[in-house]
Amino acid sequence: MEPPLATKLGERILTDTVLIGKTLLVSSYIPIADGCVVDGRGYINALDAFTGTSVSENFFDVDGDGEFDDDVLGSGSSAVGVGSVGTSSSPGQGLIISDTLFQPKPVGAQEVGINNPANRGRISWRELIKE
Repeated sequence: MEPPLATKLGERILTDTVLIGKTLLVSSYIPIADGCVVDGRGYINALDAFTGTSVSENFFDVDGDGEFDDDVLGSGSSAVGVGSVGTSSSPGQGLIISDTLFQPKPVGAQEVGINNPANRGRISWRELIKE
């Protein structure tokens, strides 16, 4: 059910933001009928933490093929990486495991691949002892 024509849709943030490298993940929610009823749709947005604009590198793997450079809007020199992923319900606080964002749904979870810079290369430490 859409609101009356004179009523503007509003978008709000209901969860905490998550910082991954220099990318800020934030979930937004757009209610459809009544702001007090859980219905509507939402987005998972990837923003540059320093500018507040959409990320310049490809962050989401929306087609699930494990590649990020083919998930773009537009074509040629005007192509830009996907900066938001739509959800079919109110997005909650997602859970990130390795390179996958699990977004809760009323039944189950929506999985979206993410370009997580924290998962690159070997992570280890070495203790240096002075003799």
